Amino acid sequence: MKISLIPKPHILLADNNGKTLLQLATLLSDTRAEMALAHSPEEFQRLALTTPYDLIITTFAWSLIEPQPLPQKMRSEGLNTPLIVLLNEPDEALAERLTVALLCGGAKEVLSLPVSTRRLHRKVSQILSTQREKTMFSVAQKLSY
Repeated sequence: MKISLIPKPHILLADNNGKTLLQLATLLSDTRAEMALAHSPEEFQRLALTTPYDLIITTFAWSLIEPQPLPQKMRSEGLNTPLIVLLNEPDEALAERLTVALLCGGAKEVLSLPVSTRRLHRKVSQILSTQREKTMFSVAQKLSY
């Protein structure tokens, strides 16, 4: 019997387009993460504030900065989840200002759509690897007591 002390990573994918969610879930399926889906900004905010995730990937950029930044609300709830924002803003000046606001507000990465699937997969793998290392360190500390 194989027992794993390291739990599966949990990822929240948030977008109002079901096809995009399916593409993201398919792209990330080899990470063996459990994936939750949010189809609206309201559902996204509710899940992000009530459930701990190892990573959140969303296209709901405006939900992250107005009126109170979602990352700030998450930190006040004890959640420090890395966020990747997929930005689909055709106005370059607005996209630049929005990117700066998102990064200042706590987003880990802001990637413009369309994004290279290889690049996104690499970023997700790096973040999950970092999260796994933190978890393994925490488990090792608990076992040493």
